[in-house]
Amino acid sequence: MPTQPDLSLSPAFDGANPQTDDGIRRLGPADFLVTPTQEEDNPNYKFRMDTRVVNHGKEAHEVTLRVEWNDPVYMEPRHHLFLRSRPPAYPPAEGGSGEPWQRLPGRIAGTQVIASFPAPPGETWVSLNPKYSYADHLLDLDRLRRRDDLSVRSIGHTAQGRDIFLISVAPEAGNSRPTILIEAGNHPYETSGAYCIDGMLRWLLGEGREWQERVAAHFLQVSNPDGVSGGWCRLTGPGGVDICHEFGTSSDPTCVSLRDLMHQLRPDLYLNIHGWMYNDLDNLRYEDREAARFFLPALLEDVGDTVRRWRLQNSRPEEPPVTNTWYARAHLGAITMGFDIAWNRRTDENMRQQGARLLEAACQAALALRPRH
Repeated sequence: MPTQPDLSLSPAFDGANPQTDDGIRRLGPADFLVTPTQEEDNPNYKFRMDTRVVNHGKEAHEVTLRVEWNDPVYMEPRHHLFLRSRPPAYPPAEGGSGEPWQRLPGRIAGTQVIASFPAPPGETWVSLNPKYSYADHLLDLDRLRRRDDLSVRSIGHTAQGRDIFLISVAPEAGNSRPTILIEAGNHPYETSGAYCIDGMLRWLLGEGREWQERVAAHFLQVSNPDGVSGGWCRLTGPGGVDICHEFGTSSDPTCVSLRDLMHQLRPDLYLNIHGWMYNDLDNLRYEDREAARFFLPALLEDVGDTVRRWRLQNSRPEEPPVTNTWYARAHLGAITMGFDIAWNRRTDENMRQQGARLLEAACQAALALRPRH
């Protein structure tokens, strides 16, 4: 006779969404209703769900999650979940971005997405997009600090007192080499950039190590620690700021620290990586046509998996230039690029590979075009 499942859903971890037990309701022994939360009424950014299934038993059990979005807008992009399992007493991973995720298709029923899967003993993380929490970030930084070919430093603190960390490769180069600044995580649900940067660092510290002598590369993997840690979607928190679109005007400590860093580094090339939820389209936003050409091979290269479609968008100047990309261009003369990269057709390893190709293109562009600036 099969044993009764001993299962629970837990919001007791950094970056959980829903953040409390109020968003989780048990419908049966292995059937749960999950209601994600958002800091504002904005369907364009209602794409965060990170929870954890705990199987306290010794056998795998089928679990059903019914994710209730309470919003009919954009249901199709929410038609899947990502899973990552860890057995009991499993030692910590090498970092939050280091463990593989499995994509699980779901069934749309009104404003719910219903998905079932076998939960093995131990923990199974379940996310709309592969999670990357502030705690995951700290694990990655601990691993990176053990290396002697890069540096990790805090550039300031958020309104809630969290450190904002910068990862630098060849920081001693100063102005003698082109400077690249790559930023991710402006909007907390958009974890694409964190995994891209993980792939960038693996490439720059491995196969692409020759570029360490030719460029100075700096990475902001989590630029909105309060929003990421709080489990929010777009802002630093309820009533908070959008650090991308209010970058140039906000007195929020996170925005101030990021602006100060930008003026300190004065990057020749600035890349901002976002996620989005289109099923069949990614986006490159550029202003400099010559620089954009360096990235086309990285976007269109055949990597042996799903063919991806990119929209190339020649952005109009923003007036006043308050977003981070336009601020860097208007105030510092940087070449700027924005990338919107969807998880829907990618694995975590695909995302790392995409990041590595983008960084190689950025190195080539910065070296070739720097004399003009």
